Amino acid sequence: MSKQSTFQVNVHPLVLINISDHYTRVKVKRLSAQKEVPRVFGVLFGVQNGLVVDIFESTEMVYNIDESTGKVNFDGDFLEKKKDLMTQIFPSFEILGWYATGSEISKGDLITHKAFGEFNENPLYLLIKPDELSQDEEALPISLFETRTQMNTEDGSANMIFVNVDFKIDAIEPERICV
Repeated sequence: MSKQSTFQVNVHPLVLINISDHYTRVKVKRLSAQKEVPRVFGVLFGVQNGLVVDIFESTEMVYNIDESTGKVNFDGDFLEKKKDLMTQIFPSFEILGWYATGSEISKGDLITHKAFGEFNENPLYLLIKPDELSQDEEALPISLFETRTQMNTEDGSANMIFVNVDFKIDAIEPERICV
């Protein structure tokens, strides 16, 4: 995956805390029932000014997963209600993309991402890998992606692929310690 970014992305630490909390609540609930911990999914909100994107908020979503494709189907009515509530408080906020937890990109993530184009023409995908530590144990196990079209040289077809987007966690020192 390419490291060349289209955007300059700033992620507010509250987003990471919200996603971690979402995952932890699901994990504790599942572990008490001795079941495997499922991936969790939600939506990212913030502001985009040109090529500068600030992700300020995240929210859990109601969804179901298509077993045959792995596609996550977000509840459109629930998402619209969340969007309306968010924009009442923060009028400049828009849906910027979605998030998931897991050890890697799954087969349904690209399908989900394409469908998410209904809410944002170039959505971002934030993947948190909760069970992974970086080699230096300092970097957070987070990846941010956008999609690009890649031409297949053999048959001339075009495929969408995930590419890494560089980002920074926009935090002051006490927030960094918390994250």
